[in-house]
This record gives sequence, structure tokens and C-alpha cells, in this order.
Amino acid sequence: MNIGKLFLLFLVAFLVGVLGYSLFIEVEMFVFAGFSLMVLILFVRFFIREFGGAFRVGIVIVVMFLLGLSWGILRSHFYFEFPEKTLSLFLGDVEVEGCIVAEPDVRSGHVKYVIDVHKVLSVQDEDVGLWNVVDKFGGSYGKVMINGPKYPRFKYGDCLFVRGENYLAGEFEGFSYEKYLVRFGIYSLIRPYEMKVVRQGSSGGMSLIFQVKSKFDARINAIFGEPSASFMAGLLVGSRRGIPADLMENFNRTGLTHIIAISGYNITLLILIVSKLFSFVSQKLKIIFSIILIVLFVIFVGAGAGVVRAGIMGSFSLIVLWFGRSYLVAVALIFTAFVMAAINPRILFYDVSFQLSFLATWGVVYFNEIVGKYFQWLPGAFEIRDSVVVTLAAQVLVLPVIVWNFERLSLISPVANLFILPWIPWTMILGFIAVLVSFVWWPLGVLIGFVGYLILEFMVFIVEVLAGVDFGYLSFVFPWWAGVIYFYFFLDYLIFGLKEGEKTLGN
Repeated sequence: MNIGKLFLLFLVAFLVGVLGYSLFIEVEMFVFAGFSLMVLILFVRFFIREFGGAFRVGIVIVVMFLLGLSWGILRSHFYFEFPEKTLSLFLGDVEVEGCIVAEPDVRSGHVKYVIDVHKVLSVQDEDVGLWNVVDKFGGSYGKVMINGPKYPRFKYGDCLFVRGENYLAGEFEGFSYEKYLVRFGIYSLIRPYEMKVVRQGSSGGMSLIFQVKSKFDARINAIFGEPSASFMAGLLVGSRRGIPADLMENFNRTGLTHIIAISGYNITLLILIVSKLFSFVSQKLKIIFSIILIVLFVIFVGAGAGVVRAGIMGSFSLIVLWFGRSYLVAVALIFTAFVMAAINPRILFYDVSFQLSFLATWGVVYFNEIVGKYFQWLPGAFEIRDSVVVTLAAQVLVLPVIVWNFERLSLISPVANLFILPWIPWTMILGFIAVLVSFVWWPLGVLIGFVGYLILEFMVFIVEVLAGVDFGYLSFVFPWWAGVIYFYFFLDYLIFGLKEGEKTLGN
């Protein structure tokens, strides 16, 4: 019996348990039932094909599957369980101390800080208006988000004293902001009256990386100016802050939102173009150079969880594009998802960035060759064909996630992607190089950035024109059963195409 396949089955069963638990508690019973039925049908077919229904082998497989499924459900249950000790127990005016544990999110009029509260100094008794000491020495009360003023500015790692109103996040037009924050372990918000540093954070580790990113962001703003700077930041780091609302709406209408959500295929495109530019060097040097570039890219854009995941997924895509090892990469992808979900089960259902990176990489791994057959007519110069093919392959599985989250299907999307996608990797390269060069010689950095700026303006013009097309998109809610059917056929192809993949590897 193949131990590797049993282990793979265990990993898949764990992911099924995690995702099934999220579907059960967040959507409705019918979704969980449909999802379970899909997995059951695929499992039975796989069992019959591989082992011909041998009883002993079947028992072992069932046990492994149930072990993985049970562990996934239990891991999710204990992770999702509301902590007994959180600051949400003390609503109203509070005085607390805690340390900033995430990169400060600078907006136009305020800064969002996430702090881990380790002391609740006092809370106000609303009946008598007095401050009562609660717990000066007790452990963590979890994370809380603070919408603080732009100045004074605090940095990652700083420990603060905060006095303000503690309140729960609400719902806005059907969107539960409370559930959105909970996936980050944040259970309440504070509207501050007073904030001050009680202990400075260290200058190393993540603090240093965030300082590098801050300088990187500042150079993007200085070179490109708004709103082009926000567009470039969206391409390079997946940040949407600062992008005008009308431009964001045009991206939605034309089905181009994915270009400003950092994912595995963004980095795949970037490295693919760079590797083509250095096609004169050996494959070994190309791989080393690409790995260095991915690491530099991840560090310069802040090494956030989404960017790190995109770097990992992009690396897997490159292995397939260069070596054709789709079967081995599939196993590596599943193992990576297993590790990430074991650490934080919420990412499978709640983290759109993870879903886009994971599914985009699957798309590149399994559909790049299929899609490429239909676009041989595109010119190969400047890697136009490769850019379009890789991106459309990624969209095969990403499309349902986009429609599910944005409740909109763009009919003009194929045309928009054909016009815009070939320019994306070149714009990313020009933007990245312009910023790096500007630290060495400012005029040359600005000159390189100007070329990128012209491309950005051209793309914005195309997006505005296509967004104005009548009946260019449909607004509707993507039904759960359509998602189940869609991914059933993909998983069917994936599971029963593994043999073919292995045969291909052997040839």
C-alpha cells in the first residue's frame, strides 16, 4: 500500500474537516451537506479505481480519512471557540496597556493599530461613573483594534497605554465587520481618548522589515504621485488603500480586481518575465536569481502573511512552468495548505487572499498547458502570450471566488484581460526597479518610473472605456450549489488526472 497516498489522503481529509466546519457554522446545513456529498462521491470513486474495493485496504483508507477529518473539525472547533478572557467583556470606557502586534494601517485621516492587551488597568462603572481597578497583572486579553489619530505615530512593537471607549464591531449593509475582525483574533475596537508609549519596541526583526516597507511606500508615492501611486502599490503589494472609489468600481465591472490582490500568479508573472530577460544564463543561475528576487520582493513589500503565501505559491508555479512537475507540486501545495490551516483554520473560508493565491496556483499548475493551446495566435514577443496564458489559467479557479465575494460577473472581462494583462508584469518590474534605483540615483529612478507611469495611465484609460460598455457585467449572488458543482468537476479532474500526471513524469 502506498504510504504517500495515505498521507496525502489524511492531509486532504484534514482540509475537508476545517472547511466543512466553517461551512457548517457560517453558511447553512445545505452547503455542508452538498460539500460532504461531493467529497464522499470522489472518495468512493478513488477507492474503487485504486484498490478495486479490497476490504482490508478500504478499512485502512476509511480510518485515515476519518482521522484527518476528525482532526480538522476538532482543530477548527477549539480555534473558533470564543475565548473566555477578552476585552469585549468590558464594554464602555477602559484603561488598558498592550503592544502593537501588526503593521500600523495608515489611512487618509487616521491610523489603525492592532494591539495585544496584556493589562486591563481599570474600567468605568456606568452606574456610578467611577473607575474600578480590574487586573493589573493578569495575562492576555486578546487583540483589539484602535482607530487612532495620524499623529503622534506609533510603530510596530511599541507598548501603549490607551484610554478610550471599548465597543463591538457591527454590521453594515449585510456585511458583518465583527466576523471579519474575528478571523484576525480581534474581538472589539477602542475609540481612543488618550494614547501614549510606555515602552519602545525593538528595532530589529519585523520592525525593521516594516521600516523598509514604509520607505518603499514613500518612494512609490514620491515617484508616481496619486492616484497612480495607489495603483502601483496595488500591483506590487496588493494594497487597495488610496485607490479612488470610481477606479475600484471600474476594476470590479471589468473583472480586473484580481490584478490588485497580491497572489501567487502575480509573482509568477514577475519572475517569468525576469527569467526570460536572463534567458542567456544557465537554468541553475536562473533559479538562484529568481529565489533571491522573490525573497527581496517579499521583504520590500512588508513580508505580510498574504505576500509570503504568494511567494510560496508563486515558487510552486515556477517549478511547474520550468520542470513540468505538476504532480509533485500538487502534493507540496496540499501540504502547504495543511500547515497554514493547522496554524490558523480561518484562512480556508475567511481569507480571500489565501483562496486567491491557492486557487490561482492550482490553475497555473493544471490549466496552463490547456489554456496555452488556444492562444498560440498571440505574439510571443515581450512575453505577451505567456502573460495572458498564465493569468487566464489562474482565473479558471479564481473566477468563482471573485463572483462569490463581489457578487458580480463581468461579461467584458475576457476583452479587458486581453488588453490589460500583457502590461501587468512589465509595470510591476518597472515599478519595482524604479523604487530600488531611486535609492541609488534619484533622477534615474524617476525616469524609469515615468515609463511605468505612462503604462499605468494607459491601463486606467482602457479600464474606464470598457467599464462604460452597456451590459458589461451582471450583478447576482453566486449560489452555493453552483460552487459545489464547479469545484466537483475540478477535483474530479485533479484526482483522476494524477495517474496521467505520473505517467507524463515517467516519459
